[in-house]
Amino acid sequence: MATVKTVRALARGLQVLEQLRMHPGSTLSELNALCKLPKATLLRMLRTLEQREWVYCSLAQGTYWVSARLREFGQEIHRIYARNLAPEGIASSSAGGNVRAAFDNNPDTFWM
Repeated sequence: MATVKTVRALARGLQVLEQLRMHPGSTLSELNALCKLPKATLLRMLRTLEQREWVYCSLAQGTYWVSARLREFGQEIHRIYARNLAPEGIASSSAGGNVRAAFDNNPDTFWM
C-alpha cells in the first residue's frame, strides 16, 4: 500500500488550536514559545483561524482564544459520535466501560 502524504500546514494549524485550548488567552510570544513556529508563520495562521472564526483575538490585551464556534463544533461531533458511531460494549480506559455511556454522561468528553 502506498504511503499517503500529510499536510504540514494543517498539522501546524491544529497544533496552534491545541495549544490555545490548553493555554487560553495566550499572547503571540507565548504561542511562539509553545508551538516553536516562526512568529510570521504563527501570525498568518492565527489570522486565517480568526477569519474562519475558529479563534478570536482580544485586541486590548493581545491575547488569543479558541472561539465558541470551535466548542460548538466539538459538541456537534460528540453528538454525532454518541448517536451513530459509538459501538456498544467497547471498553475504554477513560470511561471504565462503555464508550457510548461515557459520551452520554459527559458532553465535554470530545472537547476535553
